Amino acid sequence: MATHLITGAGSGIGAAVARRLQERGDDLVLLARDAGRAKEFAERYPGARTLVGDLGNPDRLSWAFGQQAMPERIDTLLHIAGVVELGEVGELTPKAWHFQLDANLIAPAEITRLLLPQLRVARGHVLFVNSGAGLNAHAGWSAYAASKHGLKALADSLRHEEHGNGVRVTSVYP
Repeated sequence: MATHLITGAGSGIGAAVARRLQERGDDLVLLARDAGRAKEFAERYPGARTLVGDLGNPDRLSWAFGQQAMPERIDTLLHIAGVVELGEVGELTPKAWHFQLDANLIAPAEITRLLLPQLRVARGHVLFVNSGAGLNAHAGWSAYAASKHGLKALADSLRHEEHGNGVRVTSVYP
């Protein structure tokens, strides 16, 4: 039985992955943006552990993880959460850029940094759910595509950095 920390378990791909892993008997640690969402996850996924940490505020994730009981072992870190706010470069405010870069790039980097010790011990796996926008940018998708291109670069760098530590890194582009 493996232990997986999942971001984005509230809907879409993340919810489907969480259900499937729970059905096969694995242990889940679900990151929720706030206490209300954590309660919702606890009801939806009986037996799962929930952590509260807002991906939109990556500077506070270290504090949040330090204040909550963490599992000793993490076999898989699944970065599935993502946010999007479309708009042309001439329309997007710094707030829109920060919203997407924080949640889609900086928070995954910070969570990975915080969990690397457990992942190294487990010789674990980091999975980044990216987007086609992480490979090709189109009009109106600038900030989102930038965050996803950055996520690709993060995964590629991490793969090379952690190879000798036995940590596998995968990017998927649904």
